[in-house]
Amino acid sequence: MKKKIVVGICGASGICYSIRFLQHLLKSSVDIYCIVSKSGFDVMLYEESLKEKDFITLLKKERDIHKKATISFFKNDDFFAPFASGTFLFDGMVILPCSMKTLASISYGIASNLIIRGADVCLKEKRKLILVPRETPLNIIHIENMLRVAKAGGVILPPFPSFYLKKETKENLIDGTVLKIFDQLNLKNDILKRWEGK
Repeated sequence: MKKKIVVGICGASGICYSIRFLQHLLKSSVDIYCIVSKSGFDVMLYEESLKEKDFITLLKKERDIHKKATISFFKNDDFFAPFASGTFLFDGMVILPCSMKTLASISYGIASNLIIRGADVCLKEKRKLILVPRETPLNIIHIENMLRVAKAGGVILPPFPSFYLKKETKENLIDGTVLKIFDQLNLKNDILKRWEGK
């Protein structure tokens, strides 16, 4: 059966991770439900020179879209979105990048927008929730919020690059994190060559 994946994009640095993840995800047989916060679009314009309509056009014109892949876009205040309810069956959610404000709100169950509500649904329904936080250095409040989410069943997956391929490009470094997210979602992929020992 097709997987249903919710993707939230917050207003933190690292929009290149979001775009690359969605490009790879569109190569699979999946239904994607995408929400970008207002701050997310602000950062997208600053870091990637993409306006909202350009971002949507970029994804819908991907060359390698799987014939069964779909992507739908939702406003961050749309609480009538299907995944705002636990009765809607979906496989998991990725928040990439995840701002510290969003992390804190998820940690304390303050579902003030659709991204946070989607995360709240994942935790209460015991579905996969993956947060890719973009902040450094971390203060004790950030760490305690991550711990609270992890104890509730969420996965904290910071975008740490690996260097063992010895042919690192910006895309490879980003893909290392994307591969980890795919593995957490149990999605088959050939994004990068895997380590098989020396």
